Amino acid sequence: MKHEISMLFLQNYWWCVLSLLTGVVVQMLYVFGGQVLSYQVGKTSMEREMTISVLGHKWGLTLASIATWVAVVWAVFPLMYAVTFSGAHAIWVLILLSYVVTICAYEFRNKSSFIEKGGNLYNKIFTMCGFVVSLLLGVMIASFFTGSPFLIDVHPQTGILSPQWVGIMGGLELFLDFSHYTSYINLSLGLAFVFLSVIMGALYLKFRIENSEVERRATKVVRNNFPFFILFFLFFIVNIWVRAGYEYSAEGYITLTPYKYLINLYQMPHVGFLCVVGFVFMMWGMIKGSRMTDSKGFVYASIGVILTICGLMCSVGLNDTAFYPASGQWIQNSLTIENCSTGRHSMTVMFYISFFLPFVVGYIFYVWRTIDHRRINKDTATRE
Repeated sequence: MKHEISMLFLQNYWWCVLSLLTGVVVQMLYVFGGQVLSYQVGKTSMEREMTISVLGHKWGLTLASIATWVAVVWAVFPLMYAVTFSGAHAIWVLILLSYVVTICAYEFRNKSSFIEKGGNLYNKIFTMCGFVVSLLLGVMIASFFTGSPFLIDVHPQTGILSPQWVGIMGGLELFLDFSHYTSYINLSLGLAFVFLSVIMGALYLKFRIENSEVERRATKVVRNNFPFFILFFLFFIVNIWVRAGYEYSAEGYITLTPYKYLINLYQMPHVGFLCVVGFVFMMWGMIKGSRMTDSKGFVYASIGVILTICGLMCSVGLNDTAFYPASGQWIQNSLTIENCSTGRHSMTVMFYISFFLPFVVGYIFYVWRTIDHRRINKDTATRE
């Protein structure tokens, strides 16, 4: 008798994969944080050359991680893709634009015409783009917990689903509409990601650059930004744990359940363990990075960020939880892993294809190690 993989297993499996990818995307924010620091950590032209050299090599992996995340959403949860990229289009356009502008800045930073117009322009572009991407990515992830203003129309004849974003700002109201308390929660995670990206960027520069002045300034950045990250991150965590979450029944009916996200960690102890271990690793990496003589904090913090974000994403999508809640009167339009996934055949085929992912991850790790096999200094910066 042919064994058939259950649909619920496939949906849970792909949400876990998407959660892991989300953790990787957030960890890769260190590239944006590092570029924000290029003129703070690097005071001389040689020091700035070293910071740009170690960051420029990572742009391929950064783009690959976000592209893979989008591809998985499109292939596995197409209704989530439709709501996100058609509804909150302003947020994603700004993120994409920041990527493009940053790449152009990398390409033309050494052009004489660019330099003549003011080297400070390069610093402003990097700072602005790094801030925008980190902030908006945090806001989008926070909205998975707090809800978004959208509804799903069903065509009476064809049955085709048509998502409609009720907000008038294309997603920007998720953190700019201060008449709703959820905007403050969303903004808190966005700001936490801004400080996280800066801290991770500083840790990475310490990890890769062998220069006492760069290391000293990067260490100072970690110390100065660490309290702000903790403040905003804990504000977000406490708020989502004490507020009601979106739970769905076997019939698909959505209800608000008190302490839902905290209960999920209790009812799924492996997810709670993942969050705790990730947070400990993240804190330990940042504490190590705040010491001048320690350059390995980036490794621990990276592991911690990936595990923590992966655990948070699992807590919002598993255990009968609506991971993309529709706010207000449209609560029954909320998206779950069961009502917005693609068909069984597609998910099954992709499930078997995903067995090749370890080879892809192994190749990425190999490329990473090849690029980062040694720390650079002023003698090797120009050859990187």
